[in-house]
This record gives sequence, structure tokens and C-alpha cells, in this order.
Amino acid sequence: MMTKKSLYLCFLLLLFITLISGCTSKNTSYYNIYGTITTEEFNSPIEGAEVFIAGKTAKTNNEGKYFIKGIKEGNYRWRVTSNKYENSSFEVYIKSNSKIDKQLVLETGTALVEGNITLYNKTGYFSTQNSRNNQSLNLNINKNEKEFKKGEIIVKYKEILSSQSIKNTAKKQGLQKMNSLNTKNGKLIKYKISQGKSVREMVKYYNNLSEVDFAEPNYIINQLDIPSDPYYREQWGHIAVNLEAAWDKKKSSESTKIAVIDSGIIPNHPDLENKLLQGADFVGGTQNDDPSNYNITDRDPTDESTDSSHGTHVTGIIGAIGDNNKGVTGVNWDTNLLPIRVLGADGSGDIWDLAEGIYYAIDRNADIINMSLGGPDSNLEYSAIKAASDEGIIIIAAAGNDGTRGLNYPAAYDETIAVGAIDNTKNRASYSNYGSKLDLVAPGSQIFSTSGYYDQGNTTSDYENMSGTSMAAPYVTGVASLLLSKGVKAYNVKDRLTDTAIDLGPSGKDDYYGYGLI
Repeated sequence: MMTKKSLYLCFLLLLFITLISGCTSKNTSYYNIYGTITTEEFNSPIEGAEVFIAGKTAKTNNEGKYFIKGIKEGNYRWRVTSNKYENSSFEVYIKSNSKIDKQLVLETGTALVEGNITLYNKTGYFSTQNSRNNQSLNLNINKNEKEFKKGEIIVKYKEILSSQSIKNTAKKQGLQKMNSLNTKNGKLIKYKISQGKSVREMVKYYNNLSEVDFAEPNYIINQLDIPSDPYYREQWGHIAVNLEAAWDKKKSSESTKIAVIDSGIIPNHPDLENKLLQGADFVGGTQNDDPSNYNITDRDPTDESTDSSHGTHVTGIIGAIGDNNKGVTGVNWDTNLLPIRVLGADGSGDIWDLAEGIYYAIDRNADIINMSLGGPDSNLEYSAIKAASDEGIIIIAAAGNDGTRGLNYPAAYDETIAVGAIDNTKNRASYSNYGSKLDLVAPGSQIFSTSGYYDQGNTTSDYENMSGTSMAAPYVTGVASLLLSKGVKAYNVKDRLTDTAIDLGPSGKDDYYGYGLI
């Protein structure tokens, strides 16, 4: 593979600070500053870069040199910009004759890839164990009939509204408060509605009030897998996305933290247990505070599914321990996995718990959030997604398994990386949702990974095949974590993934494959 421009170039910025002879009457010292910006690896000058300090600017010449004079002693933010690279800045204190060496990382916003990408397989591939029952759940939302909790609505009030006014309105409508969150921009309340009134009626009523930001049902979210082929045993997806070539460069990211917001985990699984962080369970709990001060249900995110653990399967695709002579290998051989349970034993959950789980991931300083789940658009969900994105967290989500145009949420939000599924012929899986919001595709059909089940308080570890966009999303999550470990900045990961994808279907980005195969 040849690149027209390297994506990650490190530049050496040399600042030479010299004292100007002469001082003001107040004995204030001024300094001349000069230096050079070059590529560290090739020592090539960067022409036309702009240097800013203390309200003064200078451009580098064809030798990468610049000169700024008359800077008073003090602490300043030094900025370097170029139309070819991302802006960069750092703090510098100017006080005396000195030489300061600083390394700046300037990264391109897009990657231009030329030539052929070669797929190769050095070791062969196979699965070491068969599935327990070779079945998985098919719990998709019917997009023509949005599912929500019966008798429950969520209302977001504007910041200026008083508590007494909120109580009076609820009392008038016969509503009972179930949970509340005091956010910076107003109060969120989940209500139980009285008999004789419908969810739709109450949502419409509150949305017509000027003091309400939004009202919506407490939507139900669902995991996104479909029935498996009982005879498929191989990790073919690893070869399809060229992982063996990637592993020659990087196979782990010990400092990266990946939150898996899903149905929980089989905590003692031998392919995962040594890499699991202390997670949390948000199913069935109550929350009565700001999302940043949430009250989790408990500290045990064990998946209580009695059939097969969706969350464990997803987690194994991302980070099952590699090269340990056990089971399967994840995309990332060694990373930190944060299980967050928001889906119950039946594979469904609600938006309230999902939002809490997202805020928990933010609070735990997750680098990436994987959400192999989906449902309809929700203001409450989007607020949490936006908060995570604003913190610089990479959010990756499954497109959905309806086989129709239009993605499930949260995949359809601009803040996420939306992932569809292909089968082992590299064709779009028939169940995979598609549309203009789709970013990438990854292996999703008959994916062999870690699993397990829950039975009367005990968990059993296992391996099995599952299919769905739920399985495709964690492939992208795993690759994104390897990019972070190689020094790619979080804000550049999406561009790196889309720019280097293998184009499938019509030339260029299209509705069925997005930018192509990860």
C-alpha cells in the first residue's frame, strides 16, 4: 500500500529566543524569536506554516524558517497552522536567552490511498470449539411501530421552570414521578401516567407546553443480531479485514479503555476475564440526580441471558485475549474492556438506562463506546451521545437489522460511526440496514466469538456463532482502538477508517456499503 501523504507526521519546532538589547523605562525585557519547522523523519522544511504568539504572526519561508520580534517576557500560547494539517498549539514561557525544542503533531484531515491493498493469511484460521446451541436472539424493533414502555413518558423541562410549577402540571394530569435528573439545562422526569390516558396523548400534551423542551415515550432499545448458521465455525472476518497484516504493526492497546454498552458480560470467561474493568449495571435501577452523579443499579454487569450472551459475544470480537491458547482472538489482543449493562435478560432495555450508561462511560474516561443496539430517535439519547462526543469519545454503533433503508439510532446520529454488515462473500448482508448515514461495513454474518449463559445464579462460558450488524460494529471498534494505540488522534480516527476502507459496490461512498469494508 502506498500513501500519497502520510497521515501521521511529527514535526520538530525549534524556538530560539534571544534578548533584544535595550529595555523600557520600566525594565521590561523584550525578545526576538526565530526558528525552523521541518519534518522530523526527513528533515524537510514546511513552507507557508503560520506561527502565532502574543498577537503577532509570521509565515515560514521555503526553508521552513520564521522570525518574530519584540515579544515581552511572559507565558503565551504558541500556535502553528497550515492548510495541509490540523492546527496545533502549546504553552511556552519566554524569559531569557534560551533554546526550546517542541514536538508538534500535525495531522491531515483526509488520507489519499493509492495502489493495491494486499490481503494475506500467514497462519490459517479456525474455531476451536463449537457453539452450545447455535442459536441467537432476533429482537429487532419494527420501525413502523416504535416500541416503548407502557404507561411511561419522559419530559425535559426548561431551566427557568420552578419545581412547584412542574408538580402542579403533573398533578393536574394525574402523573406519578418515577425518576428525575437535575441537569445543567433543566429537569428530566420520567412519569407513570394515570389509567385512562395514553402515552401518545401525554407526549402530545407536554410537547405543546412552552415550558417543555421535549416529551417522548420511554423507548425500548434492542440488541441487533439474527439467527446463526449452526455449522459456521471460522473467524473468517479477521482475514476479510486484513487483520493479520495489521497485527504485524500493532496488536494491542493496553492504555485504551473501551466501553461496551450492551447486555452485560460473562465475567469469568477465560478469554476475557483478565481484561475486564469494573463495570456497572443500569437495568431496573432508579436515578434521582444529575447524570454525572447517577446511582447505578449495582456493580455487577453480569449478563443474565439464559440462552446466549450478546454482550459477551460483542466484547470478544473487540478484545478476546490473543495468543493465549484459548478459544478465539479479538481484533485487539490486549486492551481494557468496560462492560456496561443496559439490556435485560430478554435483550431489550429502555432509553433512560441507555443514557445513564453513556454518562457512566464518560465519567469512567472511556476512549471508545461500542453500541451494538438500536431503536428510534430519542432526544434523551441524543443528549447523552452529544455529551460523549463533546468529550472526544469515539462512538461506534450498529446500523440495524431490518434490511431496509434508514439506520437505527444511535447509528444514524452524525456523532457516531455507523456500521453495516457484510457476509463472507463480501456482499451486503440481506438484513443490514442501509442509507446515506452509513459510514462503513464489516463482517457480520456467522461470526464466531466468546459467549455464555446464565442459569439460576451461575454463569457458564462458551463460544458460538452470531450474525448481525451487532457483530460488525465491534470489528470497527477494535480497529479504532489499534489506531489510537498507534498515536492517531481521536478526532482523526473516523477519517482514517473511511479513507482506507476497501471500496465495495458502486464507486465511492454509497448507501449500501458506505465508504467500504473496514
